[in-house]
Amino acid sequence: MGLVVRVLIFTTLVPGSITVGVPYLLLSRSLELFSFEIGYLRGLGVVPIALGAAVYIWCAWDFAVAGKGTPAPWDPPRILATTLKKKFAAAYEEYCGTVPRWIPRMRRGRSQG
Repeated sequence: MGLVVRVLIFTTLVPGSITVGVPYLLLSRSLELFSFEIGYLRGLGVVPIALGAAVYIWCAWDFAVAGKGTPAPWDPPRILATTLKKKFAAAYEEYCGTVPRWIPRMRRGRSQG
């Protein structure tokens, strides 16, 4: 099965069902969970939905093209995509040198108590 097909299947099943299916079920008129009408304000919801969809498509594209995999944990990228390091090499190297990782560093010259 092609990589694009696997990404589309994952996108439809996981983020698609959570971001489209669940809200649809909660807000459908047949359930009548909410007794108020939001009218034209409903249109304002399109902006964050469009931004979120654009970010997800960008990430899924990077997973597929740069990483040769999908966002699914059971089909991860084959190649570690380090686009941040490629785009901001000097600043990223400085950041990595100053920010501690998982193991805390003891600083000299400071009292511990």
